[in-house]
Amino acid sequence: MKKIIALMACSGCAIVSAKADTYFSQDFSSSSTVSSYVSSSSPDAGQWNAISTSGSAKVWSIASNSLQVASTGGNAAAASRTTDFSPTPTGVAVSFSFNLVSSSSTLTSAITVQLGSAFGTTNSVESNANTYAKFGFNLTNAGAWVARDVSGGTNGSTSYTGSQTLTWVLNNTGTSFDYLGVDGATHTLANDKWDLWVGSSLQLTGRSATTASQSMTDFKFVADGSGTYTGQFDNFSITSVPEPHEYTIAIAGLLGLLVLVRQSRKVAMNG
Repeated sequence: MKKIIALMACSGCAIVSAKADTYFSQDFSSSSTVSSYVSSSSPDAGQWNAISTSGSAKVWSIASNSLQVASTGGNAAAASRTTDFSPTPTGVAVSFSFNLVSSSSTLTSAITVQLGSAFGTTNSVESNANTYAKFGFNLTNAGAWVARDVSGGTNGSTSYTGSQTLTWVLNNTGTSFDYLGVDGATHTLANDKWDLWVGSSLQLTGRSATTASQSMTDFKFVADGSGTYTGQFDNFSITSVPEPHEYTIAIAGLLGLLVLVRQSRKVAMNG
């Protein structure tokens, strides 16, 4: 049975917000120190278990209220959230912004983003066996990037520069669902598939999970491309996709509010 899910409202429209679980949220505005966003044993909903590097050729910092990684060669850098999200997500929307500040190297999957379980805090990409899904960033020596389906071995159609918002929608619910995309249109996502949006453009669609039997309790991104580049990450949000009945209730609540507003206007006009 297909679910109908509202992910977001179109720009300029009234926003109807169904209740969703927020697993993670961080905009890096509270501190200029990387360690403030880390708790190895008991992270809150805005902290990682580790933000680390394997050597001096990769450096993490807070710059322009964002988490910045600067690479001058080899080594690897990782931000790892290994404390399980609870309850276990099944339909998930991951959103964050990425700004490739500079790049003088052409690299395939220089940065990899993963959801899965049993992740560690080592500065390396997790195994496919532990990964539910992943995607990557290909970099060019002209300071641009392209989204990559790492498991499928194919790329998005558009090269991007500047700060862009990515929205990653994943379905491990056991059935297909419809969701309202960033472009304001309805999109169908089959079970164990994922879509990746860059801005309002659907760059990777209906891509297969890496290991469909895995769950999505852990989150990690790794910069292990051996080259010269600087990238900034910001405005992380990882939420569940609302269940259909929750969205129906939210609509009913909005309609009720509109009725009250109209009644109040009538009373005010009648003096």
